[in-house]
Amino acid sequence: MEIVLFTDKPSVEKQFDLLKRSRGFTFLHYPRSELRKAVKNFNRGTFLYLDISGLKDEERSKMLHFMARLKEFRYGIIDTEGAIQDVATLLHDGASDYVNKSVIREKISIKRVRKAVQIHALGPVPQGKAVKTANGQAIIPTGSDWSTVRQGQEYTFGMMYIELDDQSTMKNKMSDSQINTLMSAFKRYIERSIAPLKGRIWIWNDFGGLILFPFDGKRCDAPVVCFRLMLSRMIFSVEDTGLDRIFSYRIAFHIGNTVFKRKGETGTIVSTSINTIFHLGQKYLHPGQFYITEDALRFTPEGLKKSFLPVGNYEGHDILRMKLPL
Repeated sequence: MEIVLFTDKPSVEKQFDLLKRSRGFTFLHYPRSELRKAVKNFNRGTFLYLDISGLKDEERSKMLHFMARLKEFRYGIIDTEGAIQDVATLLHDGASDYVNKSVIREKISIKRVRKAVQIHALGPVPQGKAVKTANGQAIIPTGSDWSTVRQGQEYTFGMMYIELDDQSTMKNKMSDSQINTLMSAFKRYIERSIAPLKGRIWIWNDFGGLILFPFDGKRCDAPVVCFRLMLSRMIFSVEDTGLDRIFSYRIAFHIGNTVFKRKGETGTIVSTSINTIFHLGQKYLHPGQFYITEDALRFTPEGLKKSFLPVGNYEGHDILRMKLPL
């Protein structure tokens, strides 16, 4: 279980040494000012400790109100100055632990935290609002950016698979250092390209990976990025790699659903959409081509749709191929 402490005092952090050394907990520490931003990246059920010492009345009230609204987490309050006159109100608002001056003098015990996490049960997992369906699948919008995306919840994303072609030749004819240089350049190139539309590399393997884009349920501009990447392969090869050859890559794009977890924690996710995009990219897509599912094409800008030709059906999805220039 993750335990996250928000405090500006090293002396308070030191009292959590037992948790830091415990194999049963992952301990993280943030300055208090990062509370609102940091909670967006935590897994559902993470236990938060907030140190309210030294806060003025108005600021303390705002932060306690914010904590009370975090239904996806359990939390405790550290109050070394006795600012809370009625501790029961904290418990009524959802707090699971209260640490005063006398308690903080002793190190926070594992036994104490284990009891605290059992006091309040988490509510049901909230879901985004399903607005329409694509290929029989409910669309759960993320919104236009990542600000409302939460760990452990299901959303609909734009999913882009990209991978370098001709990998066996590269492994046989290029040194390890050349391959490492190439892949570092390729990843930086992808990150620069997807940044304007808030894309994030989510799963990355040796020669490529999966990128997620926020999707508001109405329009998806991310295929424009794929389109541009296909047209700039030669520029990437010449300007970014420093290697004397032209590289090719293939791209697949789909709109689908998955539970969102942090990068590196995706191994346990079960998602038909993720299977679809990986199968499409690895088993169906031809080298040097950009394929898109009909589910995704219907949300792309109108001007882009005429640049695709149907190539068949794969795993129940109609597939279209980008018309490449001669």
